[in-house]
Amino acid sequence: MHLAAKLRRSLLLGSSCIASLFLAILIVEVAYRLQIIDTYRQELHAYNHEEDLSRQSTRPTLLIMGDSFSAGNESYPTILRNQLPQYRVVNAAIPGTGIVQALAVAPRRFAQFEPSVFLYQVYVGNDLYDIRYPVRWGRIPFARNLYWMLSNHLRVVQFINYRLAGTVPRFSRDNYVPTTFEAAAQRPCDAPFEPELYDWRVRMLLAAEPSAFEDYVLGIGQRGADLNTLARGVRRLMSFCKAPECRAYLLVIPHASQIGGSYLDNFRALGVQFRNLDDYLADTYPFLSALQTAVAGQKNVSVLSALPLFRDLERAGAHPYYRYDMHLTPFGQEALGNWLCGKIAGLQ
Repeated sequence: MHLAAKLRRSLLLGSSCIASLFLAILIVEVAYRLQIIDTYRQELHAYNHEEDLSRQSTRPTLLIMGDSFSAGNESYPTILRNQLPQYRVVNAAIPGTGIVQALAVAPRRFAQFEPSVFLYQVYVGNDLYDIRYPVRWGRIPFARNLYWMLSNHLRVVQFINYRLAGTVPRFSRDNYVPTTFEAAAQRPCDAPFEPELYDWRVRMLLAAEPSAFEDYVLGIGQRGADLNTLARGVRRLMSFCKAPECRAYLLVIPHASQIGGSYLDNFRALGVQFRNLDDYLADTYPFLSALQTAVAGQKNVSVLSALPLFRDLERAGAHPYYRYDMHLTPFGQEALGNWLCGKIAGLQ
């Protein structure tokens, strides 16, 4: 009897510990999703001047949200800030995030800044990945699969990893260059492409999902359902921008390989699978069309596709993207900023 009683007490204690841990995780997850605490306040203050965040500003506000393509102090929002002085430009972008995080943050940001113009940036190469991380047991390391599996259900796990990575200090530096292998920077521009030098995160994604980018662009398989989720989320996000007081822009950044040319060749060398290349390289493609359809009923929303801009630059011999990283070069950021200035200045 004594042994049985001790066993019952041990089981009860273990069950209580598990229940307490589960409850604690649930509370933290709910608090994160509801943004009870402004978990991205650090980014807001890193990418903006204090006067731009002040409630005393009398200028109309241009609020920008997006991911690492918009984050930082050397990205296109800084160009907009310099070239559109009639606006208070607030960069509320967050590296490594997508529509899930944007919807969580948006209520606070709209209440804070009451924008007259809202720009939300999406990236073809990442936004469906952010909705559902590809768990592939046996293809990639166990720890990465476990992290992605947990992150699919507990978004706060991704946030904790993001904070531990120290992303904000890197992006807030002047002249920030994405973290790639140091050896890549030493290669001459005309040197053959070396797949092993490409950003390891992209190579791991492709090991898990070799057709990822084509599936994103064309909405193939399960990524079609993820695209529908993104489209619904974008429609909801744009509803925070109320007409006629607020004008909204949905900026769609293409994946580098959609431009064609050397970028396409490089991703083929990385092992990316392309089965429908004509559709993949088209100016209008399912990812873009789904977002256009999603906001078609919102007359104050314009969809801006940067694909023709970047394709023209590539054909002219310029290079908007890094060779060994998915992000835009300083030249690409400048070209994008100048292009957007023309759109926003005339409220096209």
